Amino acid sequence: MKGISYGKDISTFFHQARATALLFFITHTHSDHVSGLKVLTKKYHIPVFAQKTNLEILVSDGKIDPACDVNEVDDNEVCIGDYAVKGFATFHDTPASCGYQIKTPDGKQVCVCTDLGTVTNEVDMHLSGSDLVLLESNYDESMLKNGPYPYELKRRIASDHGPPFKLCLRRTAKKKAYDSRYI
Repeated sequence: MKGISYGKDISTFFHQARATALLFFITHTHSDHVSGLKVLTKKYHIPVFAQKTNLEILVSDGKIDPACDVNEVDDNEVCIGDYAVKGFATFHDTPASCGYQIKTPDGKQVCVCTDLGTVTNEVDMHLSGSDLVLLESNYDESMLKNGPYPYELKRRIASDHGPPFKLCLRRTAKKKAYDSRYI
């Protein structure tokens, strides 16, 4: 499958991608991560993987179609074809938040962390030795300070629980550069 470049026609992407093993792995329940989940799970019946707490929240809030297959990923490794996926706790201002460590059939390790406020020992342990690390970074101190966001949101984002700080990313990148191939 080629890169995602379908513009506003996301349904084209899902129709074409459905022929492959398309799954949703949820890191946490903030609306920017789950707002379209109900429509997508209802229309495409795509299985959802998440921590037990997040699945409970998503199901009770009606964010997942009841007919959809839901799968718990906490400390256990889940095998999906020849891939092994393990969730690990991350530090964020939600009832539960996690990153994912993925082991590929050719022995590579990939880690994904979104909205990471602090690199804890557990996060550090899972990032170590990865061939590829994906850290979500949409934090810009100047945009936050001067942007139209309400004070409470600005305060939350700027806290240790908020999205990654540039400093957090720099520290992580420097520390991981010696034992990861791509960050």
